[in-house]
Amino acid sequence: MPFDLDRRTRRVEDRRRIAPDAFFADEFPRLAAAHGHLVAAGMEALKAPPLTVEVEGTAWTVLRSGGAVEACRGAVDGALVVSLTGDQFSDWVQNQITFNGLDRPARGVGGHR
Repeated sequence: MPFDLDRRTRRVEDRRRIAPDAFFADEFPRLAAAHGHLVAAGMEALKAPPLTVEVEGTAWTVLRSGGAVEACRGAVDGALVVSLTGDQFSDWVQNQITFNGLDRPARGVGGHR
């Protein structure tokens, strides 16, 4: 019996343009308050470095802070750095694409086209 494996919580038709400034000012704090403890625990267990996301010349870093996560403007030493276009960032924060999916020639990240 076939069944649908797609379990995303966001539908394509609900997608909108999300700018990084708006995301980190408005949406990230709410998400971090609700789920940051889980992200922090995962980062600690995996010994994951902070994540710096560069979008069209501006950077934000997500890092573990005790048992929570926070975002700050700018890059930090030792972070994993990912450079995205505005459209790629918007799709990523809406679960429309993953970093793995972005590393495909058709999506073009890191010089791939």
